[in-house]
Amino acid sequence: MTGFENESGVDRRSVLAGAAGLAGSLAVGLAQPAAAASHRNSARYPPSWPDPEPYGAADIRLDLWPRDDNSFILPLELRPRDEERGQVWIRDTYVNCFVVDGRPVYVATGTTRAPGLPAAGPWNDGIFIWVASSLRGPWRLVDTTGIRPATEKGTWEFQAEFLNYHLGVFAQKPYLNGALVWILRDFRVKPGYDGGNPQPQAPYNQKGLVDAAGVPKPAFETVKRLFRKEAGLP
Repeated sequence: MTGFENESGVDRRSVLAGAAGLAGSLAVGLAQPAAAASHRNSARYPPSWPDPEPYGAADIRLDLWPRDDNSFILPLELRPRDEERGQVWIRDTYVNCFVVDGRPVYVATGTTRAPGLPAAGPWNDGIFIWVASSLRGPWRLVDTTGIRPATEKGTWEFQAEFLNYHLGVFAQKPYLNGALVWILRDFRVKPGYDGGNPQPQAPYNQKGLVDAAGVPKPAFETVKRLFRKEAGLP
């Protein structure tokens, strides 16, 4: 968000500092160096501060420290995993601003701790993305299920990939005569039941190929395709 001094931008001097363990993210406005004040007529923005040396050294200037007058928590729309906490937790939050049809579009993402990993990944993976027309929001969670890696338990993508893999392995075993997918349809179990789903909808078992209303999930088409292939049908 800092860089080229004379390019147009909206709130481009706002830098995001991810707060590990802190819900949401922190928007930190950089203080304008006093020496740049006399050059406002020649440059829209003062030059960027030089990067600390050596690479990776922490920038300890007090102007960067979060304060009530330069920081706030982004009101990101909650994901299902955030509902109990009441705030979004995501590490190394990063925000950029794009100008689309003359209007600013802010995009926020961060680093996700995917299931099976001992810690969050070392990069901004873009698994979850929020957009807003202002840093103050409202921040809307973008539907990324079509491009999200099928590694997150509790998603339809994970279920479809899980069945695609295992049925593919079963088909290669000549000593197996068949395979049964359990269950066909979601059903009620007991109050508070989650079935190990990190995004449960108690009291339902959601491992079915169709939901409780009979609507097919992506896994339904996956299983249908594999069964038809095994039966020699187009």
